[in-house]
Amino acid sequence: MLIGGGANYTDVIPDDEDKWSWFGNAGIGFLSGPISDFGFRIRLEGRYIYDANEFLDKRQDIKVGLGLELPLVLPGDGLTPLPETKESVVVVPADKPGDADQDGVLDPYDSCPDTPQGMEVDGRGCALPQVLTLTGVVFDFNKATLTPDARKILDDVAKKIVAYKKIPMELAGHTDNVGSDQYNLELSDLRAKAVKDYLIEQGVAADGLTAKGYGESQPVAPNDTDAGRQVNRRTELRVEGQK
Repeated sequence: MLIGGGANYTDVIPDDEDKWSWFGNAGIGFLSGPISDFGFRIRLEGRYIYDANEFLDKRQDIKVGLGLELPLVLPGDGLTPLPETKESVVVVPADKPGDADQDGVLDPYDSCPDTPQGMEVDGRGCALPQVLTLTGVVFDFNKATLTPDARKILDDVAKKIVAYKKIPMELAGHTDNVGSDQYNLELSDLRAKAVKDYLIEQGVAADGLTAKGYGESQPVAPNDTDAGRQVNRRTELRVEGQK
């Protein structure tokens, strides 16, 4: 849409008829988009013109036009565009944190990176306190001598705990309730030390490995049957855990 206006000064003879007058016009038009590869466009426009000059009898005019517009220069710069290239992005995966001791806690978050395999650990990757009953390591009545079967069992135990070098462990000896408290305390201590000595012979580190007898104070079965008393004559491996 177009709206415009202006003024004219008419200088005539005689001078007393000189005067100003105004004029104006308003129009509207339409230009299509390209209708061919050559950039042809259709142009349509209409215009109303009014001139208040009395010498022109206050002329009015209406103009309507329809045409075809052709650009002098074709679209583009005449250059053949190069094919679009895409920048190659190489994604290098970050190294995944490892778990050297295979305890389920990744190395960056593992406060105890050398925990022996198979041990239960806390959220920091440190071994939790555990009590392992050395099943099958039992003693005959009133004795602290390891039986051949007990030695075979301890051979397997030694293979598993030989790596527990930095973890304090206690061998706890227990008896049934036959005999005096003092005698049972001494007997359980001898049994615990017998297990300790045998494990050391099999390669378990002596540092951090202790033995202590508890006598009849910590039964795990009733002492009123032969079977119960035999179970109470036992040795436990108490793992204190890592800090």
